Amino acid sequence: MRVFLDACVLFPTVLREVLIGLAPLYRPLWSGRVLEEWRRAASDRLGADAGAIAAAEIAVLRDLFGDASDTDAAEPDGPARARLAALETMALPDEGDRHVIASAIAGGADIIVTENRRDFPARVMRQLDLRVISPDEFIAELARRDQPAVIKAARETLQRARDLGGDVQPRALFKRARLPRLARLIAAQGGD
Repeated sequence: MRVFLDACVLFPTVLREVLIGLAPLYRPLWSGRVLEEWRRAASDRLGADAGAIAAAEIAVLRDLFGDASDTDAAEPDGPARARLAALETMALPDEGDRHVIASAIAGGADIIVTENRRDFPARVMRQLDLRVISPDEFIAELARRDQPAVIKAARETLQRARDLGGDVQPRALFKRARLPRLARLIAAQGGD
């Protein structure tokens, strides 16, 4: 399964780390523009140092998943070309997100994971043969397929947060990352 990750799920860190920790269960995709949006958001919200850290994290992701951003250079096949042509005729609530849909189609994604679902109307997405879901929903779907892998990725993320910041409670960490289903799953497993 190919899954396009929008910039808003790559930044913040906890959400990104859980999603990337689950990458053995799916193939992550993004575009150079999405990565630049992440870097710029980190810099704008947290300062130039955070932008530099994001740039380094982006370099690591590019090394780990070299072909994940091939959506920029992908030569779409016939059906994808038709979907891209159809996209050009469709109105969107936020024209700035058109590139996300186009990159997802070009990369052969089945799903777009985003926190901004309202910018991707269900009617339009159905016509383009794409699903749009929140990261919490996506992780819940992965948990139904491979709960041990999801718990492992969550615990590894939790441990990194603890290594950086002391006594972090799993329920609070994952709720703050807008992952309430994951928080409940970890709590049901005895937390940490």
